[in-house]
Amino acid sequence: MRDLLDTRNHSLRRIIGSIRFAGQEEYEAATPSRKFPPKFEEELNRLFEDNFEVSAVAVPIGRKELEERVIEKYKPKYNTREKRKSDEVEKAYSVAEIRKSRGNAYKPWTAEDDEELVRLEKEGKSIGELASIFGRNQGSITSRLSKISGKK
Repeated sequence: MRDLLDTRNHSLRRIIGSIRFAGQEEYEAATPSRKFPPKFEEELNRLFEDNFEVSAVAVPIGRKELEERVIEKYKPKYNTREKRKSDEVEKAYSVAEIRKSRGNAYKPWTAEDDEELVRLEKEGKSIGELASIFGRNQGSITSRLSKISGKK
């Protein structure tokens, strides 16, 4: 969440900053590698601190699914990226369909899952066997093992 206070890391700040400051003297557009000039950064910080509240809510779905549902429901003014035209473009996949063959696909990993995954991998289980045991695809298993090993 600290990204909200770093223009380089958060497109929402760049969008709001561009809308509010474009045309003002000394304005320079921000990019993922460059912030706005300092006076605009300070004003954006005040704007965010005074007008935004951040909350965390645990949800049993993935970040992308949640984002799509929130966008669909609230149609936020500043969300100009990654809009899916559901009427015109059909999704390439359905989570429900994928879960018919891999029951845990796209579900969050728990600490217990991680421990079991490491234990079974140390016992010599193959990636295919682990995918079958955990109800996920082989890429998910490989990715999770890499992530876990990076934590150590």
